[in-house]
Amino acid sequence: MDFDLKTEWESFKSTHGKTYETMDLEAYRVRVFKSNKDKIDAHNADSTQTFTMKMNKFGDLTEEEFAKMYRNLKVEDKQANQVKMLNVSDLPASVDWNKAGAVTPIKD
Repeated sequence: MDFDLKTEWESFKSTHGKTYETMDLEAYRVRVFKSNKDKIDAHNADSTQTFTMKMNKFGDLTEEEFAKMYRNLKVEDKQANQVKMLNVSDLPASVDWNKAGAVTPIKD
C-alpha cells in the first residue's frame, strides 16, 4: 500500500471508528476502499459532472453490500402494525421533496 493510501485509510478508520477482526478482512476492506476512492476521484475529475463526491462512512462497503444493508425501504402499516416492503411500481413517477418539506442538510 502506498503512503498516501495508507494515510487516507488510517484517517478513514479513525474518523469512522472502523475496526476489523482479521488482517485478511482489513486487507479486503482496503481494496474496497481504494476502488471506491478511485471512483470518487474519477467522478470529481470529470468536468461534465454537476456535483462532487466525497468519501464517507460507507467507503469500505461494495455497492452490493451497501444496497443489501441500506436500500431496503420498509414502511410501517400502522393499522395492521406490520412492516411491509414497497413495490417500486407502486410509487409515483416523481416527487418534489422540497415541496413535500422532506429535504434535510446533506449527512453522508
